Amino acid sequence: MTRTLVSAAVCPHPPLLLRELGGGHDSVPALRTACGAALDRLLRDSPDTVVVVGRAVGTWSAGELPDGAEDAPGSLSVARRLLSEAGWTGRIEWQAIAADADAASCDLVGAEVARGDDRVALLVMADGSASRTPKAPGYFDERAEAFDASVVKALQRGEPEALRHLDSAMAEELLMQGRPALHVLGAAVHHAGRSVAGTEVHYLDDPFGVLYYVVTWTLRRGSA
Repeated sequence: MTRTLVSAAVCPHPPLLLRELGGGHDSVPALRTACGAALDRLLRDSPDTVVVVGRAVGTWSAGELPDGAEDAPGSLSVARRLLSEAGWTGRIEWQAIAADADAASCDLVGAEVARGDDRVALLVMADGSASRTPKAPGYFDERAEAFDASVVKALQRGEPEALRHLDSAMAEELLMQGRPALHVLGAAVHHAGRSVAGTEVHYLDDPFGVLYYVVTWTLRRGSA
């Protein structure tokens, strides 16, 4: 049996979204506001469960995250904070996806995420490339803008199949941490037999040379 996926949100996971790491200064106020708006939209349809997908050292799933920051992947720790700030007290499933997971592995995880009989909202933690400016972690790579544009196009147009066919080698070269999680999003929507009924872009910018996008999808039954 496949789950009813009602909505999805894509948020980035810079550590500065954890307020205590900003030294009392909020370095990303616009991004924080956008993430809050996306979480409000994600939860509007009263899901039974929120499934969080994020990059980690390995691939695993769990019903709870370790309490210690050193034991929980950064992407999922940020997601936990966002859900807490949004007031979510319901059921959460945590799905880590390995940074180097290949397409077949991501598809398998997406199929597993789609399996069940409850109403689900997907929170996908995914950064864009980190090679957009000379001050970026990956310095400047002229290929980053076009590659990121293809991902943004898929998110804006609600194209889950495009997310399943991202160039993993290019993503790695451009230090794009979100590629596996975005692939899982596309695969989960596919395997659940859902399509994208509407999209909203809440944020799109690269303040530190890393592209951050905050996007929500409304999902429906059947093909587009």
